[in-house]
Amino acid sequence: FVDLEAQLRNAKAEEQSYLEILKRASRIEDVLAVTQELSRVRGEIERATRTIESRLGVRPRYFCYPRGAHDGLVVRAVQEAAYEAAFTTAPGPIVEGLDPFRLPRTEISGDDTAADFESKLAGDFDAWHALAQAWGRIKRRRS
Repeated sequence: FVDLEAQLRNAKAEEQSYLEILKRASRIEDVLAVTQELSRVRGEIERATRTIESRLGVRPRYFCYPRGAHDGLVVRAVQEAAYEAAFTTAPGPIVEGLDPFRLPRTEISGDDTAADFESKLAGDFDAWHALAQAWGRIKRRRS
């Protein structure tokens, strides 16, 4: 089951990459090639989703964007795949009125203590997490 989840995440990340390429394609040949690959990736997503559903007896309802990466096209693809909601890596609480396909999530690791876990659920790490993400974006732009 874990391997299937990894396959599904990888296929969705690949789909996202092809959607980005498709936005930039200008020649008919490029559009056709990317569209063909996008169709193949979407097929993989659907097969992995069906396999998870057959093994668990329930279709996956929620999606986590790989590395939190998403844009309008990716959100639309997740909606088209019949997910009910999706999670970004943006920190913060889930409150009424949020876009269900751009929900924040709290990173919990195996190294967290019970006190860390409680603090994270209370939002105590949200500001630090947002700062760390911003710093990472700055570092990537400079390199």
